[in-house]
Amino acid sequence: MTSSTLKRCMSPMGTEDGKRVKRDSLSKLTDKFMVVRGRLHQLSSSSPNKENVPPKESTKKRRFRVVNVEDRNYYVGALYTLTTNLGLLSETIHIAIDLLDRFLIVQPITIQWLEVVSIACIWIASKFNETQANLEKLRVKQILQQRDRKGNWSWHHVLVIECQILKRLSFRIIHPTMLSRYQRQVADGKISQLDQAHTADAHYFLDLTLLDATFHTFKPLDVLEAISFLSTKFQPDQSFDELESRLREPITRFFFLHLKIQQELLDGNKLHKALHCKHGDMMSTTWQLKAANIECACRLCAVPAVA
Repeated sequence: MTSSTLKRCMSPMGTEDGKRVKRDSLSKLTDKFMVVRGRLHQLSSSSPNKENVPPKESTKKRRFRVVNVEDRNYYVGALYTLTTNLGLLSETIHIAIDLLDRFLIVQPITIQWLEVVSIACIWIASKFNETQANLEKLRVKQILQQRDRKGNWSWHHVLVIECQILKRLSFRIIHPTMLSRYQRQVADGKISQLDQAHTADAHYFLDLTLLDATFHTFKPLDVLEAISFLSTKFQPDQSFDELESRLREPITRFFFLHLKIQQELLDGNKLHKALHCKHGDMMSTTWQLKAANIECACRLCAVPAVA
């Protein structure tokens, strides 16, 4: 090694070289994807993709649309089914979907990243709200890792997106959810204690607030009052015109969403089957869900009945 080479090696790194090294390190960390102009984009790669697309076609720039409300509602339905079948607590499910909604507000993403962002939200909520013993018992991490076989992402993407979500939300995982607000009102005595059937009705409607982003447009107290009305005072032949205007819209939304899900279950659609598995047998006759006679092997249905 010549003296000039040795001098260059021992000299402090220039500003441009430092930036280049930093960019290279960040590129390796994010594993071929990064945030550009507020959206997640996958960087081009010369390696063959999973779909065996010819190189000429794979190098073409593909345009993915930004996630809209319909996309959000569909993926939340799938996320709800996954988390329910995993056996996670209701609080964990509400936290996970709340994280997803808050992240989508501050960080628009394209449709190709919605699944991996949803998985990252489940993982964050599970680590935050579940015990380590329960995570190991339910094999949450192993089951979530198996999901990458169905998508064009890896577990490393989940971990990087997890960091991105926490940064964008300023590490605020705790945030009021509709379930936490309802539990607070019950604890404060603002909502009276209900029997088992009506309690199941109330928790069913609380879960319905997750499946439709429209409920975010209503005041939380109005939604809670609507849930209390539907689970205790509603009569099948009652007219909604008699209700206060502030309650009429959320109650009407609950009613038509319930009818839609009921029809899907009768048609054999499994997207919202978890609602039936979780609440169906315990609900009152007014709101009890009925599903097509299809054998279900989820964890809720596999648990033997207690004598």
